[in-house]
Amino acid sequence: MVAEWMNVANLTHYSVENLEYTLEDLSKNITELEGLERDLRGLQGWRRRVDDSIFKIHTLIHITQSLRSDPSYSDEWESIIEDSYYIASRIGLYGRRFEAMVPILTGLIQISESRISFAETKNISRLTYMALVFVPLTFVSSLFSMTGDLAPGKKLFWIYFLVSVPLVITVFMVARR
Repeated sequence: MVAEWMNVANLTHYSVENLEYTLEDLSKNITELEGLERDLRGLQGWRRRVDDSIFKIHTLIHITQSLRSDPSYSDEWESIIEDSYYIASRIGLYGRRFEAMVPILTGLIQISESRISFAETKNISRLTYMALVFVPLTFVSSLFSMTGDLAPGKKLFWIYFLVSVPLVITVFMVARR
């Protein structure tokens, strides 16, 4: 039974080191938000497993210690108790390493989300500049109603550009402030 718990401790050790190395790789390319969130969910699962494992090992220790009054109790049971304490301490150590990763992973997720937000802000700015061009042009064309001598191809059509271009430049200058 103690050998199985040692396997659990080794698996926990492997998992904590694997996650630590994964976080080192992700810090170079933190734009992978899905991977960070997947790692955070996995980390939460390991934190629960560590707590459950330590509880179960301490239960095993308690049961084994209660056998001390039994006449068939031998030194082998003391070895089992010592080994169980060792395994519980190792799993506890790995659990603390998992706990230390939570703020790091949360910080990486926040940085990744802020970079995504910044990129979206750039896109919104581009859309705003496009609107700054088309809104004044639409206003001027509706103001002149584009009929009569001001219609496209007629002799006073140049007045449309005379009014529209300075208006667009004025709107851009006001928007830049």
